[in-house]
Amino acid sequence: MSSSGAHRKAHARAWAKTHGQDFVEHAAPDPHHYPALAGARTLVNNRYMVLVRDVATPWGQAKHLHIQRLDTKRIHSWRELQDVKNAIAGADAVAVEMYPAEGQVIDNCHHYHLWVLPAGLELPFSLGSVGA
Repeated sequence: MSSSGAHRKAHARAWAKTHGQDFVEHAAPDPHHYPALAGARTLVNNRYMVLVRDVATPWGQAKHLHIQRLDTKRIHSWRELQDVKNAIAGADAVAVEMYPAEGQVIDNCHHYHLWVLPAGLELPFSLGSVGA
């Protein structure tokens, strides 16, 4: 096994110890109360609830991950969001978090949003290009 493969398996074991169970399907939100979430799936483990909905974009089909902790506390640890993205969309998926113009901000609770890009879509930048 490659060192990166061993690292991924060790990280998966650490995730299970720190964050608990795998995600399981849960009852979907009522589309009458939350029309924007019609068709969303709800995935829950012992720490997070994630609403997952497919979004058609000019680039192809993306996924919107609407993430919150069950205890409603803040997340903002990059590693926690990365682990949630990996558990739901896969380790090879690329996701982005948006910081909108101030006039579009909706910030009334500790919810976080990642958009998983369509498979094969490459951004014109990456962490590998830092300092290049």
